[in-house]
Amino acid sequence: MAENPDDLSLPISVVSRLIREALPEGIIISKECRVAMTKACSVFILYCASNANSLAQSSKRKTLGAKDIIETVEELEFGDMRDELMRTLEAFKESQKQKKDTAARKKKEKTEATSGKENQENSPPKEGKSKSTPEKQKTSSSVAKDKTLSPSKKSPTKTSSPEKQADSAMDTDS
Repeated sequence: MAENPDDLSLPISVVSRLIREALPEGIIISKECRVAMTKACSVFILYCASNANSLAQSSKRKTLGAKDIIETVEELEFGDMRDELMRTLEAFKESQKQKKDTAARKKKEKTEATSGKENQENSPPKEGKSKSTPEKQKTSSSVAKDKTLSPSKKSPTKTSSPEKQADSAMDTDS
């Protein structure tokens, strides 16, 4: 944790955007104003965090919660901000819930789509509905089955032409 507030600061671009959104259009903000506002925001955040931490420690907790921040804001006499903070907190919780639900739904759809593809690949092709030719319908497993030998068949590599069989028969006769 930084001991000095000068060690911590917010990005000037973010604070500048917040200032522009809060003020009417056409207002020009000097660089010194942006730097001063950035520093004031950083100090305010550090002060709120320190007070919220004190509240959590007094309750023998190590985790700061939204309740701690809201109590701190009220102690700092910004109680009129409480309602806005509560609305913002509820909106945040709702958006997190929607993100979680969306992620779960997408994961479920992906799982169902993947299992659906596996079922289609494992099921035999339906006659009359296949768009591929009979040669293309052979899968690697059917090719492997063609190469396996039954006990009554000889290996295709060991089979020879009738002429070679006749030559080998003559060699054995002599």
